[in-house]
Amino acid sequence: MPRGVYVRTAKHREALRGRKNRLGQLTPALAPTERASTEDFYWAAGFYEGEGYVGRAASTVSIAQKHREPLDWMRARFGGKVASQEVRGIFLWCVHGARARGFLMSIYGLLSAHRQAQIRNQSLVGHRRGR
Repeated sequence: MPRGVYVRTAKHREALRGRKNRLGQLTPALAPTERASTEDFYWAAGFYEGEGYVGRAASTVSIAQKHREPLDWMRARFGGKVASQEVRGIFLWCVHGARARGFLMSIYGLLSAHRQAQIRNQSLVGHRRGR
């Protein structure tokens, strides 16, 4: 078990032990169902440029929209999941971990300097902070 992780119960300890061997593995249920073309990468880069968000610690990429169709398109080509936030009346495409980093590295060269800097600052592409 990693140092500095506080685990309340034996059940949680067992759950963490089981995860240790899965580090870096991709969940098949969240895999893409279609192969992305070159044009798809350009479209996804523009969509992410205008609507995307990159999370810091969890290596999360998400895009929120009122209409579900473009998010289902993203999910089919880049994996992840589409969730409904009924209270806010929006849908959210999320991809985490290795899939998020892979998506960002795939579109990195197509993004504006401002978005590239955001990604570098989140330590997802390029050098790691503090090294």
